[in-house]
Amino acid sequence: MPTFYPSCVVNLRLRFDETLHVQPEPTPVSTDDTVAGTAEASPPQPQPLLTRPGDENVSYVLNRVPMKASVELPGYRQAGQFTLDLAFRDLPIDPRTVRAAAVDIHLGAVAADNFREGMTGQPVNGWRPSVLRTINDDGSPNMDTLLMTGTVDEWGVDHDDSRSVVTLKGRDMRGILLDTPLTNDPRIAQQIIEELDLSQPIDTLIGSLLAYNPLFGDFIVTTVPDEWPDGVVPAVGDPELVPRHRRGARGGRSSGRGTPPSSSSNLNFWDLIVRFCYLVGAIPYFIGTELRIRPARSIYDQARAGGPLNPTPFASGDPRTIDVPSGAPIEPSLRYRRMVYGRDIQQLSFERKMNGAQRPYTVRAVSVDNDARVRGSGRTLEGRWPPQEAESARRQTVSAGENAAAENIINVPVPGITSADRLAEIARAVYEEIGRGEMGGSCTSKNLTSFGGDNADPDLLRMKPGDAVDFQVDVRNLGARSPLVSSLTDHMRTGFDDQVRAIAERIGDENLARVIVATTRGLVSELQTFFRVANVKFAWSESGVATTFDFQNYVLATYDTTTAEEAATPEPTGSERRTSSPRRRGRVTELDTINIVGRP
Repeated sequence: MPTFYPSCVVNLRLRFDETLHVQPEPTPVSTDDTVAGTAEASPPQPQPLLTRPGDENVSYVLNRVPMKASVELPGYRQAGQFTLDLAFRDLPIDPRTVRAAAVDIHLGAVAADNFREGMTGQPVNGWRPSVLRTINDDGSPNMDTLLMTGTVDEWGVDHDDSRSVVTLKGRDMRGILLDTPLTNDPRIAQQIIEELDLSQPIDTLIGSLLAYNPLFGDFIVTTVPDEWPDGVVPAVGDPELVPRHRRGARGGRSSGRGTPPSSSSNLNFWDLIVRFCYLVGAIPYFIGTELRIRPARSIYDQARAGGPLNPTPFASGDPRTIDVPSGAPIEPSLRYRRMVYGRDIQQLSFERKMNGAQRPYTVRAVSVDNDARVRGSGRTLEGRWPPQEAESARRQTVSAGENAAAENIINVPVPGITSADRLAEIARAVYEEIGRGEMGGSCTSKNLTSFGGDNADPDLLRMKPGDAVDFQVDVRNLGARSPLVSSLTDHMRTGFDDQVRAIAERIGDENLARVIVATTRGLVSELQTFFRVANVKFAWSESGVATTFDFQNYVLATYDTTTAEEAATPEPTGSERRTSSPRRRGRVTELDTINIVGRP
């Protein structure tokens, strides 16, 4: 198996303060009496610090290897953060001369031969083979290794007796959008939102929104039409769904206009982008300065990933079929990352939130069938769990002085589903998942790749929030260093029923014995081993790189209309929640709203 070394490289773009000047050094005084007597005693005049002001005032500092680097990728609503420690000799600049700074952070792996050549040879075109090649021949950044593009918020310099360190802290491109309100004038903010044409495709709509601010001129909004249902990029204001009061006096206006929120004066650009994307079941995220809009199914529905439209997280986007270290085939092939305790994991923790008391008593999955010939409420479809006929299971509270019972309901919007049976299955899945409580945890690995791969394909360094991950245990590679080994080995020596009887004889509780054995062997069919990555943190230093990520469970993907019997591979599941304040509507208490379209 070839050897690869992790590598982190930082490229900086600097804009300096154009108002600064250079004080020239005085001309040395001649010791010759004749020359000294004729010399003019005029003071030297200050000169501009910059000789190329304006648009040309951009300087590039490339291929800097940090002493330490920490990069955190949170959910899609928040901005990613980074902290870089650079040797002062690599960036000997007074931070007071810098007006603005941006960074490109690249993370990947370098082959051992290239590393050796770069450490002993001469740079080729300013680039050493011992570090990542971050720029392509055409001058564009290498998107395969680009981890984050961001702006510097803090620039510090620390000098002590042993070293001098430059510390840069900042956020990714979402930080600019989060810090920029639509306008400080509420009336202008309302006018901007009113002028937005919601009948445009979502990518065109967001591009029109960004055009209102010249700071966002370098942003490019992209989407792939083939990723969307029927190859059509959706619009926030579908003409069929525009309310009557938004169609003008004669009802002839087919395009909806934006309705400003009550707090439009405090609304920033990123909040509005996320709201628009949520309405069409999409997720916005940055790759460099490119703002990509993708449907939630393309990120969360990874059990059938493969191909250019829904690639796997591995090299070339294809499934992983061979366990490279052992050469054994992987059956079925992996289309998502698998982390194996005993091979890939340094630390693993799980946490179960015991919130069963807050379990909803009725879950209602709701969708709209736009192709139905009926109008109005006839287009609305719903599925409930417990079902309508299970009235005793659904009635939970009775108001004082009334005979009828009130019903506690949690609503689940599921756009794109036109089958009542499918909605009932989704409602049941949500009901059972919440009843078990939310499961989550954290994982740390110093490997560059997940199960089945080698360092030539460092897929862990490409992990992003929203990715699916599966956890397994390999007892053979644990040896004597884990307390799990002896107990797991003992359990596997006998059959399930024999082991249950042996444990039940010791503890006197057959149910507890069955739970212990089934849990140990992973035989509880309703418990998922799939989790959704909530956030990722990369910690780089001279000793290597560590990847730490938090994960949680989830329910079903929006556009997944395949039943469990039809699925060829296990379905990753997880939950995304948006909680609203309890409110009364007649005799139904609206407790909560769960979103399962991937809203961060």
